[in-house]
Amino acid sequence: LDPVQRALWFVESHSLEPLSLEEIARASHVSAYHLTRAFAGSMGLSLMRYVRARRLSIAARQLAEGADDILRVALDAGYGLHEAFSRAFKEQFSLTPEQVRS
Repeated sequence: LDPVQRALWFVESHSLEPLSLEEIARASHVSAYHLTRAFAGSMGLSLMRYVRARRLSIAARQLAEGADDILRVALDAGYGLHEAFSRAFKEQFSLTPEQVRS
């Protein structure tokens, strides 16, 4: 696997855990600098933006399946504040978490 594929595999395998660029780079066997450039060149977005988008997708699925506690979903997605989660969620999906849950 190339470093970008290794990074994608690592992110998908650890998507609900706290992840840092350095940790993903170590798992990909390259420097953080190299991974940042390779990932953006290959995927068209930054690695950490991809991680956030992936977590928001998982959160959206949980909400669509009827998760009761939006704050718990936000915390699981790595957001410390409901407002930050709602803002990022709406930016990505053009819907609020409440709308998706309904």
